[in-house]
Amino acid sequence: MDVNLNEVINLANEMYLWHQGAVNKRRWGQCVFNAAYEMYPDLADALRGSEVDCFYLDERADNFLSALRAEGLDEKVLVR
Repeated sequence: MDVNLNEVINLANEMYLWHQGAVNKRRWGQCVFNAAYEMYPDLADALRGSEVDCFYLDERADNFLSALRAEGLDEKVLVR
C-alpha cells in the first residue's frame, strides 16, 4: 500500500488548527495519529502502543510517520 505522508500531514495539520479553537484541544501527536487512522486504519492500528505511537508523546510524530510508511511498504510486499 502506498502511504502518502503529505496527505497524512496535511490532514493532521487541518485537525490541529481546527481543534485549537475547541474546548478540548488536541496535541500534534494526537492529530497525526488520528489522521493516519482515518486514512490508513489498519496501519495505524499496527503501530498503536508501539515505541513510535505518537498519540501521547508528540516527539514521536516523525518516527511514527516513518514507521507508517514502512508498514505500508511491508504490507505492499505481503499483498503481492
